[in-house]
Amino acid sequence: MKKENNARIAALILACSAAIAAGGCSVKTPQNLSGVSVSTESGGKQQPASDMQQLGVNSPQTESGERYDAESQAQVDDESLKAWRVALAHQKKTEQQSESQWQSQRLQDEQKAMDMLNKLAQRYPHNSTIYMMMGQVEENCGKLKEAAECFQKSQTKNTFNPLSLFKLAETQRQAGQTKSAIQHYKELIAADPSFYAAKLGLAECLRKDDPRQAAQLAQSVLDAKPDDADAMSKAEQIVSEAKGGKSGS
Repeated sequence: MKKENNARIAALILACSAAIAAGGCSVKTPQNLSGVSVSTESGGKQQPASDMQQLGVNSPQTESGERYDAESQAQVDDESLKAWRVALAHQKKTEQQSESQWQSQRLQDEQKAMDMLNKLAQRYPHNSTIYMMMGQVEENCGKLKEAAECFQKSQTKNTFNPLSLFKLAETQRQAGQTKSAIQHYKELIAADPSFYAAKLGLAECLRKDDPRQAAQLAQSVLDAKPDDADAMSKAEQIVSEAKGGKSGS
């Protein structure tokens, strides 16, 4: 069940990545977010204890202790992906379309996608993935205020959603909200100690105040050798900097 769920999260990431490549979405996601493991209401298990606990990493908790329901989440991910594809149906303007025709078509796509997601939210009112995807759709259409409201709703829902949490952590880190970002990166690592993008984000947060710990995190990414050139390069920079080399920032 965990592998099936991870495959669905991977599909969500690939869809978002396709939009980024097309210039239609500014949200970046790591290549291995699909590997994030979580516990389930129906008997799923947390990852075994690891040396990451030495960094103060604890198991993720939701507001009221609700645990991840893998079966429901799989269905939510599938239907959210369908809505996202609807939103991207006319992402690029054709030569035959006027600007007004294209914008009108995109608006129709947005409304249809949002209708799909709102119906899904009625069935799963506490699921954060749905609101995260609503934010993606609104952001893709340039409605930043509406997108922000959706992303905020995503974070208040009672489901541990790694994609939404990772995006929040990245945004907080970039905005200088380091303390909150560190906690969220740790939650992601607790869910899956092999989640290299969260390790790199945490390392970035610790890079100035705790270069030794940042280097340990970065070295663990290098040891894992992910198929991600950017991540490997960033990890090498952090390790080199901790050893007294020149910073890559």
